[in-house]
Amino acid sequence: AAGARVERIESGGLSLSAPGGQRVWLPWPVLGLSEAPNHQGQQSGSSKAAVSLRWRLHCVDPDSGSGAFQVGGANHWRLVAQVGSRGIVPEAQSLRTGILEVGLDLEVGATIGLVLLSGARPQRLRLAAPLTCCLEHRQGFDRGAACLCGEDIVRSARAAVVAMKSP
Repeated sequence: AAGARVERIESGGLSLSAPGGQRVWLPWPVLGLSEAPNHQGQQSGSSKAAVSLRWRLHCVDPDSGSGAFQVGGANHWRLVAQVGSRGIVPEAQSLRTGILEVGLDLEVGATIGLVLLSGARPQRLRLAAPLTCCLEHRQGFDRGAACLCGEDIVRSARAAVVAMKSP
C-alpha cells in the first residue's frame, strides 16, 4: 500500500494526497465505520485537526473452537497515525475469532496505507497487518451486486428504489 497523506479532515470525510500528486476524497460511508467519526480540535474553517474512527468487525479463525470467541477488551486494537510517523502504528496485530473493535486516532499530516485504482479510486485501506478494509465495494459505482445476483435483478432493484423516491 502506498502512503497517502491526510490533507484535511472534513465533516464528510478525508481529503488525501497520494503519491504522484493525486488528490483522493474518502467519504466516511466508504470506510464502513461502526459509529460517526469523533472530530477533535479545529484546524482552519470547517477542517478538523484530528479524528477518531471506530470499526466493529467480525473475525473468524477457522482453526479456533467456539470457546475462543473474543469480544470487548480481549479483542480491541488501538491504532494511531500521527504527523511524522511512517504510517499507522502499531503495524501488526493478531486477529482473534469474535468481534474485533478497532480504534484509529488520525491527525492531519499523518500518512496512511492506501491502495488506489486508476483514476484515484480508493480500493483498500491498510489498518495494521493483517487487517485491510475493502473500500472498492462500498462505492456507488460498484458492480459487485450485479456479479452476485445478475443484471436483471439489479436493474429491477434500482428501478424500485427510483420509484420509491419519486413523489
